[in-house]
Amino acid sequence: MMRKLLILILLLCCGACFAAPKDVFDKADKCVVFIEAVAKVTMAMDSETESNEEEIVATGVVTDSDGTIVTSAMVMDPTVALQSLFGGILGSLMKLNISYKSVKVRFPNGDRADAEIVSTDKDTDTAVLKVKSLPSGVVPAEKGGTLDLFDDFIVCAKAARGDNSLAAWTCTVGAVLSKPRKMYYCKELDMGGKSTPGNPVFTLDGKLVGFVTTYINPNLTMDNIRSESMGITAVNPL
Repeated sequence: MMRKLLILILLLCCGACFAAPKDVFDKADKCVVFIEAVAKVTMAMDSETESNEEEIVATGVVTDSDGTIVTSAMVMDPTVALQSLFGGILGSLMKLNISYKSVKVRFPNGDRADAEIVSTDKDTDTAVLKVKSLPSGVVPAEKGGTLDLFDDFIVCAKAARGDNSLAAWTCTVGAVLSKPRKMYYCKELDMGGKSTPGNPVFTLDGKLVGFVTTYINPNLTMDNIRSESMGITAVNPL
């Protein structure tokens, strides 16, 4: 009898400390958004210049009631990834520029709105967007989530253009990295749709930790590109 009572108490305590994954999913479904943009990317090297129109899609998360949305900088701005990947190899020989024709956000209820890119930070791989107002039913993510070694967490992503459903995966922290900045490494992030940069990450009690990022090795050169690691996929805390 005492053993059953102890088990019941433990179950009740666990339930109080951590929301069920379904509860976290429901909270995420009110703040995770789909971003689509059209941009002109120009690359200049020596005397040659090439311009291409790029369609950009990303998953983001609403972080504030003022319409602030956060996602990965390297997804929203392809020049960030190109500079990270080829900067050490081509150096000052390559000049990159991006100009946006349109940036739109699709909310969980299906509403769409124009968005402004407020900032992109290459060092933290963070892009901040803003819409004028949030539609009814959108609830900004609860911030302040943290992780530790062996903690489980939930990664969320929006489906493609024609589908507004939310996908979610559970992963486990395999290492806590401190350099070049704090990141949470998880081997499971190396595969599947969960690995896309910008996908929001939540703790099991529903708090926003950050988003998935791809850290590209800044030490790549023409001499070591075959021997050096290209980089890792990890969780980028906000």
